[in-house]
Amino acid sequence: MRNPFQYKTRFGLYQATIRAMDELSTTKRAWWLQQALFHCDRDFPDFSVQLRELVYKPATLDDLTRSNEIKH
Repeated sequence: MRNPFQYKTRFGLYQATIRAMDELSTTKRAWWLQQALFHCDRDFPDFSVQLRELVYKPATLDDLTRSNEIKH
């Protein structure tokens, strides 16, 4: 997976976060999510709350994907 700072859109970062939660090992996932949240706070402050909910209140992967489709 790419570094979170390489994602230039909210949608790309959101999808990559879902993928990171599913594919990465525990240590890599923790680092990746921390970097993603930092990047979001800095570059997409209006999107920060939504990404934090995704990270800290996860549902099933199907639920996350479905809710993302509804919002876009």
